[in-house]
Amino acid sequence: LDSAGKQIIEKTLPATNGDVPDWLPKIIKLDTPFRRAFVTSGWKQSGEVTVSSQPAFAYKELWQLIQDATIWLSAAIIFSMLLMATLVRSILRPLEKIEQAALAISNRQFPIISPIPRTRELGRVVKAFNTLSNSVGKMLIESENLAEHFRKQTLTDTLTGVGNRRSLVANIEMLLESPLGEYTLALIQVGGLAELNNLEGHEQGDKFVLALVAAIEMAPQLTFLARVQGSTFAMLLESSSETALKETLDATTLNLENVCRYFNLSSEVRCSAGAVRLFYSNTTSEALAKVDEALARALESGHSVVDYSQGAGLPSGQWKKFLQEAIVSNRFILYAQPVITHIGENQQEIPNVLHFEVYSRLIDSDGILVKARRL
Repeated sequence: LDSAGKQIIEKTLPATNGDVPDWLPKIIKLDTPFRRAFVTSGWKQSGEVTVSSQPAFAYKELWQLIQDATIWLSAAIIFSMLLMATLVRSILRPLEKIEQAALAISNRQFPIISPIPRTRELGRVVKAFNTLSNSVGKMLIESENLAEHFRKQTLTDTLTGVGNRRSLVANIEMLLESPLGEYTLALIQVGGLAELNNLEGHEQGDKFVLALVAAIEMAPQLTFLARVQGSTFAMLLESSSETALKETLDATTLNLENVCRYFNLSSEVRCSAGAVRLFYSNTTSEALAKVDEALARALESGHSVVDYSQGAGLPSGQWKKFLQEAIVSNRFILYAQPVITHIGENQQEIPNVLHFEVYSRLIDSDGILVKARRL
């Protein structure tokens, strides 16, 4: 513009968006800067220049600033989240240890969590849990010890430490339920305990009972020993042949006689034993009744007598093994008998033989024919 305000020249730059998204100018409105300046020649004012800037450069700068800010802000957010996650994880790590310790307690393990977290609240929780774990562990150990003590009192003879009648019954029931293995129940009664208690006192009588237990425990096939009462003992022996079992019982009664002589008991002291194989009994009470009968017969027979009650039959679980051994060892004998026709009215008539029936007999390991009633 000249000094009179008349336009001399006008130049306009073509519009441009400054390489920014189209939505940016629509969302963010920028005011166009408008400035004026006088043109002078020395001290004389010649005219005026008016300039109105386009916002493209501002939008471009703004867009670049937005991009940079977004990148840095995103990086800051991601870093903050990672830092926060790490911090929270480190703070909550004791909770994972508490969880693992709780699972360990369910498996009868009682760990102590360490170190104690610095966070006051979590530190209190961990200390309380350690106290709980320690207390529960001690209570469980005490309960187990008490239960074991009661179990021993219930199933063990106080003086000798061997089983009592209750544990004997439990072992017989277990063996009767098992189809494998063969066992013999033996009942041994040694006289003289009352005589020893009356003459030398109960302390000497206790020593006598302990010596009897030590002598019985020398039996090679012994699997369980129980003191039924006084100087009466029950034995569970692994069965082999009848001869071997009788030898075992004879050797045991001989050892018991030596104990009686060591304690200077009278010659009238009787050491008797009765035995029965368990598989000849269907129930525990039946087995005990049979072995009582065997002992009673032994007592009636005289001094130091062993009565071995054989019984009848074999359990089904034993026949397979018995037959396999018989087949391998060829322990069979064949017998033949003729089948004849009717002889008629004349008794002198020689009958006609129709055919022969052949049957077999088994032989046991001792070379004795197995009776039919045992089958």
